[in-house]
Amino acid sequence: MISGKMAKAASSILSDPNKMIMKRILYFLLLMVISQSVFSQYTVTKIIGEVRLKSSGEALKPGSSLRDDDVLLFSTPGDMVRAIVPGKGIYLISPSPRAEKKTNAIVEMLKSTLQIKSKEGYLSGRSEENELVPEAFETEPSVNPFTLISKENPYLFDQRKYDASAGSRFFLQVENPGDKPVIKSLRTKGDTLFLMSSDFETRPDAVSRLGFFNATSRKSELLAQIKPNIDSSNVMGEIIRSLIGAEKKSNKDSIMRTCYSEVYRALGKPSAILFASRFNKAFADVSAPMK
Repeated sequence: MISGKMAKAASSILSDPNKMIMKRILYFLLLMVISQSVFSQYTVTKIIGEVRLKSSGEALKPGSSLRDDDVLLFSTPGDMVRAIVPGKGIYLISPSPRAEKKTNAIVEMLKSTLQIKSKEGYLSGRSEENELVPEAFETEPSVNPFTLISKENPYLFDQRKYDASAGSRFFLQVENPGDKPVIKSLRTKGDTLFLMSSDFETRPDAVSRLGFFNATSRKSELLAQIKPNIDSSNVMGEIIRSLIGAEKKSNKDSIMRTCYSEVYRALGKPSAILFASRFNKAFADVSAPMK
């Protein structure tokens, strides 16, 4: 039997539809918070091998988002996914010994995979800030041998050493096996050299060499061989934003070092000027108070 007080309270709620609507909204929001806390969010930064989502058959790529309940299809036991987990760090994900082995794939739910937290030391990025051409294109093979190439990439050079005027200029020589080398003049402005993603060939066997032509001596000097990784969809920006969100409690310099390290390891060595610009913009956007 319902007591008089309970009946009175029920009657009050039923008589006020606004209270019922508010309770439903609060209940819905509570369910959303619980579901968000149960499932970890992963942002993919690098894939070794070929890994697909079972639900869509789509191949993972840098920037892909994953959840704990996603089922992954690994092509071999050696496949690995490098991913950012907000608030937890960077993890290396591969199929566990318990994964289901089928004819064409190794199948396992993400939360059941073998996950190892990355213990790699951070690359400071401080030395790269002051690097000039050609040192700016020197990479560490043990970290990543590629140079990250976005749509437009600025690099500083010493104008006393490379006077890009009166006919002297930087150039990119692109060599495809079986074809004649293609030489492209590069744009400069003051002490800044610009490399564009459109300057490079996308063929994996193409060889790209940066050089400088001296109009006075009529001689060309080879400066660097570049292994480009073309970032056509701004994966660098996605990695930076994900890490800024995951490292909110750290100071700006620490977050910047973390971002630089992960961008370098996952995608290749970026232009220091472009990286700093992208990081500062993302940091300001994420840190700006909501209106």
